[in-house]
Amino acid sequence: MNDDQVVHGMSIDDAYQVERVLSKRRGFITELVTLDGSGPFIRKKMPLDQANRSVWALLASCGCLRLPQVVASYELPDKFVVVCSCVPGETLATRLEQRGRLAELEAVSIALDLCEAAGSLHAHGIIHCDIAPSNIVLAADGAHLIDMGIARMMSDPVPPQGSRMGTRGYASPEQCFAAADARSDVYGIGCVLGAMVTGVHPDDERYASLLTDEAIVPSPLRVAIERATSFEPSCRYADADALADALRGEHAGDAAPDVAKKGERTRKAPAAKPFVLAIAGIAILCVVGVALVASGLLGRKADANHGQDATFADDAIEDEADGSSASTGVLEALDMDDASSGNDSAAAQEAREALVVSESWWSPRDNGYFEYLFALTNTSDSVAVDYPMVRITGRDAAGAVVTTIEDGVMAIAPGQTVYKFGIRGNGTLPSELEFSTALVMGSFAHEQADAPSAFSITGLNASSSLFGTSFIGELTAEHLGSDAEIASSAAMTIVLRDETGAIVGGTTDFCQLPAEGETVPFETTPLEVPEYASIEAHAIPW
Repeated sequence: MNDDQVVHGMSIDDAYQVERVLSKRRGFITELVTLDGSGPFIRKKMPLDQANRSVWALLASCGCLRLPQVVASYELPDKFVVVCSCVPGETLATRLEQRGRLAELEAVSIALDLCEAAGSLHAHGIIHCDIAPSNIVLAADGAHLIDMGIARMMSDPVPPQGSRMGTRGYASPEQCFAAADARSDVYGIGCVLGAMVTGVHPDDERYASLLTDEAIVPSPLRVAIERATSFEPSCRYADADALADALRGEHAGDAAPDVAKKGERTRKAPAAKPFVLAIAGIAILCVVGVALVASGLLGRKADANHGQDATFADDAIEDEADGSSASTGVLEALDMDDASSGNDSAAAQEAREALVVSESWWSPRDNGYFEYLFALTNTSDSVAVDYPMVRITGRDAAGAVVTTIEDGVMAIAPGQTVYKFGIRGNGTLPSELEFSTALVMGSFAHEQADAPSAFSITGLNASSSLFGTSFIGELTAEHLGSDAEIASSAAMTIVLRDETGAIVGGTTDFCQLPAEGETVPFETTPLEVPEYASIEAHAIPW
């Protein structure tokens, strides 16, 4: 580093205004900064001898919105400095501390976001090495993987002993004595997924018993977590994409290797197809059925069909072992009317007809991602639905499917309309998006027992600041119903409309759930704010 570079770096450093010091330890300093009214940004300063310049140089080319977006990098006499965009949201560590266990649907969704982020890193030869709840930000568009402070290149030599090796309970064993590879991050994601579904950290003495309790963690999901967190790297999924495929059930040919725990005999893994399809069953049941388990654990009354639903994926494994089709046992069975399995009800039939996507909007973003906002309406007079989902299908100009996702809310009451905003994508930008209601299982449709939660919003307005345009106001809980029993937050969706009333943008953010009769302030800052003529806000328990 020559004198000119030092002077240049110091001039850049002085241009930033420090708004707040976020952390300061072991020579690493993390700050919230602004620059001439723009921002905020996250500025990370690290000792020169601990800065992996190759990682930061390649990170800028990853193009994954779930990773830090590098704005600038420069050197000071004793520090290497990186400035990244700031992602508003709470850390997963905070959410786990406040809420404990997460429902399978939420946990698997976060894990898939982490697989997307890690997969992009791996494609560029980077290993994060510190995937832990404190380094995961939960934003309106999903989970973001942050803090690349100890990330390595796959080609890097083994760090000397005494180097930062990651977060206790989440760092893979080999990081302490061998070169890291993609399987090291798979270990971290598996540990995070285990923490989300058990509610305790992997180094907690209660973790093992909670993970093996099938009343808490369904067996196929436990198997996936145990495989991802095997002590021996060769027993894990090969990379983050393989773990994501297992959670989605997209590929059925990836056999699980034999895994031996200390003090146990090696147990032969099930055949590849039933294992992965069982995981697929978990992913789907998280959306439409198995969340009853989470609901019961969090204090909701379990449905009478709960016992059947909980063993459904295991039954599929047994069917495949007998030579029948597991996909029929899991996937196709979920697409049949509940009447075919004796579980249908008038409420379920009415719910399927009553749920409609009453409004929708989407807009392309960079790198194959897109923003979307939809309104889901329950036209029924009496039937409520837990975990209603909207299926979003992206097609190319020729009409071929290029992406499909599902998004939803915790509950929708009779006559209610709920709004939800998100940012998704897989790198291939669709030409059009279709919005439709997803499958409703009978066990999630029921007569409304009480009045749903009701909120009022006052003082809603836009405010310009150093951080951009923010939407602020106050939220009052006029009434909290049974739909708020397991909620700790309120999901606030801002809807922006043009002069004709058409949706042109918005965002979903979260704030504290006020007690009944109480009022809390809220503020949300979207990544982008288009020209608009009117603002509205909608709140639901979350």
